Amino acid sequence: MRRPIATSLVAAGLMAGSCASAAAVTVGTIVRVQGEVEIVQAGTIAPAFVGQAVDSAANIRSGADGKVLVELVDGSTVTLAADTAVSMAELVPASPDGFLSGIIDLVSGAVRVLAAPSPEARRLEVRTGMGVAAVRSTRFFVEASPAGMAVFVWAGRVAVSPASAAMTVELTEGEGIDIKPSPGNSAVLIMPDAPTKWSAPRIASIDERTNMQ
Repeated sequence: MRRPIATSLVAAGLMAGSCASAAAVTVGTIVRVQGEVEIVQAGTIAPAFVGQAVDSAANIRSGADGKVLVELVDGSTVTLAADTAVSMAELVPASPDGFLSGIIDLVSGAVRVLAAPSPEARRLEVRTGMGVAAVRSTRFFVEASPAGMAVFVWAGRVAVSPASAAMTVELTEGEGIDIKPSPGNSAVLIMPDAPTKWSAPRIASIDERTNMQ
């Protein structure tokens, strides 16, 4: 029997903030849905559907067989892989041109982000419990799991910073990096001081998990 993913939304803490939707603005639209996907907004949990508006207080969760592609109002896209939970609560319009700025919180799972070209003043980040990936215009992957945080760049540039240290590593096309908790102390995060070239099988795996084009 398939587990209701609404239970996972509550367990992951994604119900928080859903009652603040009165002040929310539309930040995107759901353009593709595969399998079981639920969205929390306007104080309710409901199955996601194509054409549905996504507001700035929305939380989205995909099930074990689910994927969803969200097109943001500035032309950027966010694809959730299966078993992924995200919050859009910190995305806001950054300029009169409609570009979004702020943070997509990746609670668990994996996302593919294609960030539209934008002004220098724009700030778009994907945040996990272990670090932040910050971009301006690029196509990249971020995964959050108990084993760590992984970031890979298909195109453009991404700056990655661990949550527990004042350091930043910049990734360019074809490069990736992994942040992992220390074996002796999970509060201490380990990140290499330089990115690596990921293997073809690993890239193919993340592409399959997050591709809905």
